[in-house]
Amino acid sequence: MGVLKDLKDMLSSDDSNKLSSKRVITFIAFLLVSIAFVSNLYFDVIVEDSMYDGMIQIVWAGLGVVVGEHLLKKKNGDKPE
Repeated sequence: MGVLKDLKDMLSSDDSNKLSSKRVITFIAFLLVSIAFVSNLYFDVIVEDSMYDGMIQIVWAGLGVVVGEHLLKKKNGDKPE
């Protein structure tokens, strides 16, 4: 149960116990990119470049939003609602 709690903590906002939709979507996109990479590398499944690039952009955008949100909260000293 420790892994599930760690995963929930990772996908939750800073002090709240609620899951962050931005983090969940980014994590799912990361998992899909990882699966596509492994399946292309080891199982000879052809992954379209445009689809792969689109998922990578979703991951980068999600990470950017989460990091930016975290830094703005720290800078302003705001406490999450």
